[in-house]
Amino acid sequence: MPETKLSPPRGWTDKVTAVDKVTDMLASSIDSTVANIKDILEQVQGDQYVFSSGNKFYFWNCVSDEGAVVTKPTGKEQLWKQMDTDIMRVEVKKL
Repeated sequence: MPETKLSPPRGWTDKVTAVDKVTDMLASSIDSTVANIKDILEQVQGDQYVFSSGNKFYFWNCVSDEGAVVTKPTGKEQLWKQMDTDIMRVEVKKL
């Protein structure tokens, strides 16, 4: 069954500027490969990205050069919904 296209949460876009450069940066930030980076969202008028690699989701802040792995909620649909409702309730662990 194909995955349903989810709309990005408010304040985020899936139309990533310089997607190849961003994908390389995100892959190196978590010591992964470009092929494993999926579901990239770019913060509108911000400096953060959210993305998946394997079965985990991550946030990456380009200004602080720091990242975090999402611990709760799990799954794309649940994460997008929580980000849209209240991003401060997304639980993360700093990398």
